[in-house]
Amino acid sequence: IASALVAKNIGGGINYMAVCGCLGASAESVAAGLCVDNVMALLYFPTVSLLASRYGDLEDEDEEEEEEEEEDENEDEEEPIQNDGSARDNQQHDMTATSPVESLSHAITLAALLTSAGQWLDSRLHKIISFLSDGSSSAARTPLNLSLPLTTLLTVLFATYYPPNLFLSTFSTNQCHYAQPKPQSQQTMHGHNSKPRNNDIAKAGETLGTSLLYLFFATAGAPGWKLKDSVQRSFPAIATFLACLYGGHAFFLWSIKTLVDARHADGQRDNHPFWKKATAPQRLLTASSAAIGGPATAAALAQSQRWKSLLTPSLVVGNVGYAIATFVGLAFYGVFR
Repeated sequence: IASALVAKNIGGGINYMAVCGCLGASAESVAAGLCVDNVMALLYFPTVSLLASRYGDLEDEDEEEEEEEEEDENEDEEEPIQNDGSARDNQQHDMTATSPVESLSHAITLAALLTSAGQWLDSRLHKIISFLSDGSSSAARTPLNLSLPLTTLLTVLFATYYPPNLFLSTFSTNQCHYAQPKPQSQQTMHGHNSKPRNNDIAKAGETLGTSLLYLFFATAGAPGWKLKDSVQRSFPAIATFLACLYGGHAFFLWSIKTLVDARHADGQRDNHPFWKKATAPQRLLTASSAAIGGPATAAALAQSQRWKSLLTPSLVVGNVGYAIATFVGLAFYGVFR
């Protein structure tokens, strides 16, 4: 459960369940870990919001004004091209959009294929390990179920490298328009030889994943009353571990900020401007929220504090946490078990 909580506070609930599934945690332990973690979150998020309310956005107002003036000067020249590009993009979206039923079918099929591939690789990996161990004492131990981490790895690779035309229907879309040369204005806007990807699979996956995530939280909390005795017994140990985890997290961020400020106070300001910007309180608080809560809570923090410059980075950092959290949690288990 400690390893699963490490994964959860880097990624999210999906990573928590993935580590629990890999390590064979019992239902009582899973419910107890979620219960205690939610209690700690009730203390963490108001504290972060209170600290964040003291700071404004990182963007310099003078630089924003200069950029707005430059944009206003070039607006008359660029407006016809932009209008043509937006109209063309809307037309291309209409040509490439798939129906909701078709998109959901693609998402379910893709999820089933990736899950099956992860399970197949897991079985093959266990056979290779058992063959190499050749009856040693390590073979007698229960093997880890690595199907979910392998599926996560396959999903990240697929989302990064899938072909642009993969999810285009031959009936409702026109694939040929991707092969047509782009006008010069569109090449300058989107880059040379860039191919837009059909994003309907991502929208359908978000809808399907959100629904299943709600189902996960409902089923995880449903047996809570029946497991109240086990939750009460395990609460001190799990709460102590989470206090150490949150405390170590806060101490690490505070130490980095203090060290950078001390170096700048010694007259080394011009030597390390990158670290001064990287350790700005707004960035540290947003990164912390992305790790503990995920991209949704980090984006909500940036939006509520009007940190527009950190809205997109908060989503990126949070999703990177989703991608690596399961593996970090399993590595933690391997080191400290």
